[in-house]
Amino acid sequence: YTKNLQSAQSPERLEELMEELKGTSWDALMATETWRIDKEEWLKLPGGHRFLGSGGMKNSRGVAIVLHKRWAGAVKGHGAVNERLAWVDVNMHGRKLRLVAAYFPHAGYGEVDVENMYAEIGKICRGARRDGRKVFLGGDFNAVVGQAELEDPSDVLGKFGLGERNSRGKTLIRWAIEEGFVLANTTYKKREEKRWTHTRNGRRRQIDFICIDKKCRRWLTDAEANDDIGVGNDHRAVKIEFTIERRAGHRKWYASSKKRPTVGWKPQDPKVYA
Repeated sequence: YTKNLQSAQSPERLEELMEELKGTSWDALMATETWRIDKEEWLKLPGGHRFLGSGGMKNSRGVAIVLHKRWAGAVKGHGAVNERLAWVDVNMHGRKLRLVAAYFPHAGYGEVDVENMYAEIGKICRGARRDGRKVFLGGDFNAVVGQAELEDPSDVLGKFGLGERNSRGKTLIRWAIEEGFVLANTTYKKREEKRWTHTRNGRRRQIDFICIDKKCRRWLTDAEANDDIGVGNDHRAVKIEFTIERRAGHRKWYASSKKRPTVGWKPQDPKVYA
């Protein structure tokens, strides 16, 4: 999943989030607008799940990756970059993944701020690939890509975007082409109700996305926007489902694993994660 939470500051808010996830099949949530002030966090949530956060501003910004407890021991590294960007390395069923949560500047910010954000994410992605990791990037992009146009590569943008493309949408598509991503929630034929993620002045927009490495496109089995997570009702959640290929067969990422990973990652500074 990815979801703009519009605050995960209080314990009660986090409990509400976990209660909503309890009724779904999930493994990870790339969350934006957590509004938490700690620059780096590693929290144990109700049920034993993990919250790996990157904040720094009260009542604004903040991102996090929330991991299901089954993957708590599979984490290999975590980067709390700033209040807009964080990543987690995790090994799932023999595959090395990097999950990235991103909260992009809104229209009130200049293009330089947006370009700098893409440049920073590009560094994170290239670092992951050097380590043999596949990248899954989710967040609030504050960009509208709209319907695919003739010149758009079909392996980057699907036919089922929503809205009228804006300048930030053009930037996102250009960046995805350069970095080798596909915008997962534009690739499946869905009615409008399963595509829009945000409303403005009564208009439905699609501005939250999950982007995956193009080499992982064959793993994808479904992608849509839905109301599974009600926390932060200004935005809707985006969910993808996929099957991770492995030598011994196939296993869906959201399926429970009976064999728990035995190798874990511990932070260098335990005080940060107390």
